[in-house]
Amino acid sequence: MKKHKKPMQAHKPGMPDRGAASFAGIDETLIQWGLLLILIGTPLIIDPRFSSIELTKVVWMWVISCGCLLIWSIKAGINAKIMVLKTPIDIPLLAFLLSCILSTCFSLIPHLSLIGEYKRHEGLLTLLNYAALCYICIHFVRETALMKKGMLLVVCIGVIAAICGILQPFGIDLSRWGSGGTPISFFGNQNYAGGYMAMVIFLGLGLLFEGNENNENTTNPIFKGKGQKIIVGIGSLIIYICLIITKNRGGFLGFLIGLIIFLILNRVELWKKRKIAAIYGSMLLLITIGLCLHEKTSPLPKLTGTVRIVQSQGKEKIEAAGTFANRIQIWKTTINVIRDNPIFGIGPDAFRMAATRYETLKFIHAEGGYNVLIDKAHNEMLDIAATRGLVGLFVYLWVLVSFFIFVGRLWKGMKYPDKWLVSAGIAAIFSYLIQNEVGFGVVPTSAFFWILTGSIIGIGIKNIEGSSYTLKINSLLRIGLPTFFLLLSIIIIRYSFLACAADVYYKNALALSQQQNTDQAVYMYEKALEYNPNEEFYYGEMLAAYSIISERSRDSFNLLIKRAEDAVKINPYHAYYYNILSSSYGKAYVLYGDTSARKKAIDACNRALELKPLFADPHNNLAAIFVHENKYKEAMDEIGKALKIYPEHAEYLRILGELQLQQGLKTDGISSLEKAVKYDSNLVTARASLGRFYFEAGSLSKAEEMMKQAVLLAPDNPGYHGDLGSIYYKQGRFDKAASEFSTALKLSPDNNYFKQMLSNCGLRVW
Repeated sequence: MKKHKKPMQAHKPGMPDRGAASFAGIDETLIQWGLLLILIGTPLIIDPRFSSIELTKVVWMWVISCGCLLIWSIKAGINAKIMVLKTPIDIPLLAFLLSCILSTCFSLIPHLSLIGEYKRHEGLLTLLNYAALCYICIHFVRETALMKKGMLLVVCIGVIAAICGILQPFGIDLSRWGSGGTPISFFGNQNYAGGYMAMVIFLGLGLLFEGNENNENTTNPIFKGKGQKIIVGIGSLIIYICLIITKNRGGFLGFLIGLIIFLILNRVELWKKRKIAAIYGSMLLLITIGLCLHEKTSPLPKLTGTVRIVQSQGKEKIEAAGTFANRIQIWKTTINVIRDNPIFGIGPDAFRMAATRYETLKFIHAEGGYNVLIDKAHNEMLDIAATRGLVGLFVYLWVLVSFFIFVGRLWKGMKYPDKWLVSAGIAAIFSYLIQNEVGFGVVPTSAFFWILTGSIIGIGIKNIEGSSYTLKINSLLRIGLPTFFLLLSIIIIRYSFLACAADVYYKNALALSQQQNTDQAVYMYEKALEYNPNEEFYYGEMLAAYSIISERSRDSFNLLIKRAEDAVKINPYHAYYYNILSSSYGKAYVLYGDTSARKKAIDACNRALELKPLFADPHNNLAAIFVHENKYKEAMDEIGKALKIYPEHAEYLRILGELQLQQGLKTDGISSLEKAVKYDSNLVTARASLGRFYFEAGSLSKAEEMMKQAVLLAPDNPGYHGDLGSIYYKQGRFDKAASEFSTALKLSPDNNYFKQMLSNCGLRVW
């Protein structure tokens, strides 16, 4: 009788197979390690080869987050199911993601909003990443013991970053970024460093007081009372020192509000532990006083410089001062952006491209820089409303309100020592939110914020009945989900590699430009755009380099025009690129007689002025065209418009002065040229123009004074030596005249006038 083999038993749905069993536990550990690596890397990772300090940090976060999602999807595929936690922020967070996606779709520049502004990198990709981190933490950080380990790690990272920041003013730069004596730590900016310290210090506080509880379940000696107290106590003081010396007003304000929240939440327990609270508080006070007494470390001048008292109509009046006054002007500009783009905004991280339309003279002068671009609103709520619309602001507030309502309910049901940890996280979150109302978050602080938010929800949701359910997935999704996240990981890794390689080339190009090695710099700029062709920021410096080499030949000049046209194609909202394009077309018309370029130059000027109405340079470009056409009145009108924006701009005053002299307005012309020299004593062209006028007017002593200064400032200019020689000749000082004409002839050997005048001087001397 033939024996039949026992049929293979079918795998029962819902039961883990061998693959699932072997994978169990590994996935959670890997994902948790991924979160820890993000907490370690985003503050500390820095690569001096790059121009953007944020690029390494955001790439690190992107790649590791994709890895975590891939592991999660593989687990779901193996188990044929996925556990879903129901949280109070599910719907708000989904709405948040949807608003970000819609805002990107309706963005002024969708590809910029997708990746994010250069050196900011907070486009849609990063915003989705933040939400993913929050949701990963909700699912995989569900125990206070795990949160505690993460907090202790973050405090250690904060101490390392703080020590780096503290040493930098003393010339020791562990970051190798080039701090210039500023406490930037590993963040590239002292405000970013201060903001991070203002969050991390609360984790140290929470662990300090939690370390006084009975940790009976802890076997690791580092987590027991004294060891933990020493580590976090000293560490948090070091972090506080760094916060103070960064002189970051937003960070310090966030710290104070967070501290108030921490004290209110733990007021009863802090009274029980008043001894250690008093000791720690006294040390903070002594550190504050000590640092404030030293001029180099005191934040008081910057804090008190926020306002000033002025006399107005015989009365004293308090008004904003310093960078705070600038902030107010930026906020007013942002409100105008919101007014015209209320629904979905202008697109994530696209603020720089829209703000120029709404600038006022007060805003421009408050910034104190020539053609300064602002890429953030310096107020998170206004920035969200501008870039993601009122819809985006509403859903963001919805997420926050839902979170804090949940935390309020969670707090009532929690007990100490867990409350120390959760209250520390809440204080850090408040610190982040408050400091961002006068500044903005960066990748290290924003990622930290979302990880804290998700971790607190994950800890609180575990004890809520019915908070989880299992969602079975079919065969298509079992394969589709891992495949999708695998492809996403490959795309992110590939883009990250290309972006990093491009930034290395860009950094090298900047260095070569400073060394005036323009040809090699242009090559490096082109290589940067070859690797990352959509990074419009690279075009700015590259076009400046092309402008230098464009003077060599018509071909190189045409190449400048071609690259300027490429720049405005990739970013049609960049007023500065249109200005460069208008200048290039204008030169093609004026220098090379290309009449077809005239209209293009004027159109590009008008587009630049449409995007940035208070833009002086296009008026200067138009003036050059009108001068070429002998339309001096029109040229003077354009320069006058430029001077209304920058009344003390020496070069514009020089041009206006020369035009006024040409039109016979001698008094006005001399006044304009003298103002030009007053505002820029090194403006050699203004001195030369004044010297020539004084010479023609017979004021030889004044002419001599001006031309001597011109020769000192530009000793290689033969014309200036010739003009000074002519002055000496007319004064009868023939030896000096011969010396100047001799120098001029050496610089310009074929100049017949110099030869004739030198001959005249020789005859007279003989």
